[in-house]
Amino acid sequence: MEPFPDLRTVVEMVQRRGQPAESDRILLALLRRASADDLAARTVLQALMPGFKALMVTYQLSGTPEDVVTAVIEAAFERIRRYPCDRRPGRVAANLLNDTRQMLWRNGRRERRLRIVTEPLTDRMHEGLADGHETGSATEELVDLVCHAVRDAQLPPQGARLILLTRVLDVTVKELADETGSKAQTIRKRRRKAEALVAVAVA
Repeated sequence: MEPFPDLRTVVEMVQRRGQPAESDRILLALLRRASADDLAARTVLQALMPGFKALMVTYQLSGTPEDVVTAVIEAAFERIRRYPCDRRPGRVAANLLNDTRQMLWRNGRRERRLRIVTEPLTDRMHEGLADGHETGSATEELVDLVCHAVRDAQLPPQGARLILLTRVLDVTVKELADETGSKAQTIRKRRRKAEALVAVAVA
């Protein structure tokens, strides 16, 4: 890539309309360095900031506006540093924005799940988890048993979290393994142990 007089010129060239091939060429040159070069990563971020600002407007997160900005910037940096240049050399800006949007969605979903199952297992939580299920349903009964087992100190919160995520909130073992960096076999083993503790509590 030919030298530019300053970073502002680089950003302007990337953002210039009507020259997608040139924008891709510049972005790819920066992205090939971004994994180890903070300046290159920040330049890509600045060049795509209009799109990232649009994500900040639409991204739903419980917290302050500063929390939203932080979440979007962190996700953007993650995708910039890991962008597969050789595999996806075209439509680079659109790909980065879409990758960041998907990462935010996954992170938001994970945060909602964790918030539900890491808050104290109160009656309010019980009602929230059982919402939408008929009174007396198997799901509501399971939630009730797990809550009581935790309250009676017969089941650790981590075990309750695992049961509720996979048995009530429809999170697959594979999804949970991917999110935690564990093996699916390990997740299933932990769940069996937790469910055994619930069975003991019931007995």
